[in-house]
Amino acid sequence: MLKSLRLALILAIPVLSFAQTPRSPLRFSGTLVSVAGDAVTLQDKDGKPFVVQMTHGWTVSVDRKADADAIKAGHFVATQNVPVGANTGKSTEVRILEP
Repeated sequence: MLKSLRLALILAIPVLSFAQTPRSPLRFSGTLVSVAGDAVTLQDKDGKPFVVQMTHGWTVSVDRKADADAIKAGHFVATQNVPVGANTGKSTEVRILEP
């Protein structure tokens, strides 16, 4: 009986781990204070510092202004829109993600 229960638990663990919903990425904003390995310290708009623990292999993206000429074949373009009418919208932000 004990062996059967142990075997059932061992077989159930992978199923339970696959059944978990993946966590959505978290977004933080603030002024960069320091970087130490995979820990980034930011300062929020009220001047309060907070530490964000990054996953190994993390990357950085930087917002900067760009002209439409900066969009090249192979770039991924994402946009944020506000509705204007039926099936139409007005872009309020365009992001160019280089390969």
